[in-house]
Amino acid sequence: MYVHALRGDTAHATKLVVWGQSLGAGVATFVAGHAAKQSIRIDGLILETPFVSVKEMLVTLYPQRWLPYFYLSPFLWNHWDSEVGLERIGQGDFKPAVLVLSADKDELVPLAHANRLADLCLINGCEVLHSKVAGALHTEALLKTQGQLAVTRFIAKILARSRSPNLM
Repeated sequence: MYVHALRGDTAHATKLVVWGQSLGAGVATFVAGHAAKQSIRIDGLILETPFVSVKEMLVTLYPQRWLPYFYLSPFLWNHWDSEVGLERIGQGDFKPAVLVLSADKDELVPLAHANRLADLCLINGCEVLHSKVAGALHTEALLKTQGQLAVTRFIAKILARSRSPNLM
């Protein structure tokens, strides 16, 4: 991991937070899971308006079994499966704190996806904060003051933490 190599001797003072929005949340969880497998410490993980996986979104968007979209998941190149990423984190030595930031009026990803991810974080030993931004659509979570405050407080909490691995 390039960022880990850059931290070098300053790793004790440098905090690393991985952040992804929507599809990017799947990518961020994959990166954090990969880091956990290599014993690379990620201090925080921000999942903004996330979904569980591309396969789950196919089922969410096209629930009718008669539509061909329902059957496309075996042909996906990338699944961006956050459940798998969180399981890898759970098997690692370092557990990041996780902020799940969902949009109350998300027109694309149902709130059930964010709720499930928050539960998976807990199951895999991560401290989790789930913040639902009132009145926000899918791309508006950070446009609302509530979303901005949730991220600011989360990052401040990460910065205030000791580097002791036992605190995560």
